[in-house]
Amino acid sequence: MSQKLLTTDQVAEELTVTSEQVRRLVLDDELHPINVARRGAKRQRLRFEDEDIRAFKERRKRRSQCPASERRDRRRSVAADR
Repeated sequence: MSQKLLTTDQVAEELTVTSEQVRRLVLDDELHPINVARRGAKRQRLRFEDEDIRAFKERRKRRSQCPASERRDRRRSVAADR
């Protein structure tokens, strides 16, 4: 089963970030690339599996509202009860 590998630029487009931000996500161990450069090459040639990008997006999805929205909603419900 062969899977198409994505370049850094393709991943950046998919995530709507810059390629530099993708590299930072790699450094932060958020994304796990495959280095396809020749052994001993000075520069890495990073590729990403589509499944890894899907998993990253799933991890980053908001599970609930942001804390500020929750506080605002709580204040509104308390005010409505008065």
